[in-house]
Amino acid sequence: ETGKTFLENATIKAKYWAEKLKMPVIAEDSGIEIDALDGYPGVYTKRCLEKLCPGSNVNVDKPSELYPIILDLMGESENKDTTAHWVTAMAFIDNERTIFDQYFKAKGYDKTLSELSPEEKDNIGPRKKAFETILKAI
Repeated sequence: ETGKTFLENATIKAKYWAEKLKMPVIAEDSGIEIDALDGYPGVYTKRCLEKLCPGSNVNVDKPSELYPIILDLMGESENKDTTAHWVTAMAFIDNERTIFDQYFKAKGYDKTLSELSPEEKDNIGPRKKAFETILKAI
């Protein structure tokens, strides 16, 4: 996972598995962001122990082992804000649609649909417009 955001990491995973499996894939990435630590460990939640406790045998998939170390780090911070957020992002990749998207440009855009960010696509997508129309009617 080389992304700088949870969404980038989820997208990397989804693209990898969609290509490997030759089918649509949903992938997820998540972690904890601690306000006292300026959002750390964020996308590095699982990898932060390599920096904090090199060579430790802590199982990062077990909150009972990971969180005490993070709580100690929070205690050492000058910022005593104890607010933390669990952040999750999901990405859906359908290679059939991606191949289709690469050949079309949306009106008013210089990039093909496959070059647009997910947010840009969402703003102009017909599915979004249809969904918003249904929501207004409900």
